[in-house]
Amino acid sequence: MDTDEFLNIKEPLKLVSIYNPSTEHLLVKTNRADLASNYTEALTRIINENKSIIRQIGKVNINPIYESVHLDGDITEISFVIVYPNGNPPLDRHNILRDSFAKEEEVKLIGTDEMPLRKEPIEEYINEKGKKGYLKNIFTKGAFRTKIKQINNLNADKR
Repeated sequence: MDTDEFLNIKEPLKLVSIYNPSTEHLLVKTNRADLASNYTEALTRIINENKSIIRQIGKVNINPIYESVHLDGDITEISFVIVYPNGNPPLDRHNILRDSFAKEEEVKLIGTDEMPLRKEPIEEYINEKGKKGYLKNIFTKGAFRTKIKQINNLNADKR
């Protein structure tokens, strides 16, 4: 294991986070997205493996809130998972999710005959969900860039 990999495992343990109950956001104090991601993955695992905590609050997903997601170049295939907070359906949820009491949807889009997908409607949909913290993960055949929302003042974290 090289030094960078070791620090990425060790450093998140020293991070400080603040939970804002009015927005249900967990604010992680760092300028490095990789450390924040490692921290939230570890915290999610700790919570979801503790039966006492699960009895009190249930299992959790901690997702980043994206300022933006951009698809670069030609994308011939993309898949992403959208989750909803606390398994509660927001009002704009698709009928099948609402009617089936589902908390998560997995979407896979494949271009016709390996032709590139139109990026604009995909970016619009993913950005809308990502800004609300509903984007759990994304995979593409092609490149994408994400920008995680930064909050420099706790008073700026409002709904």
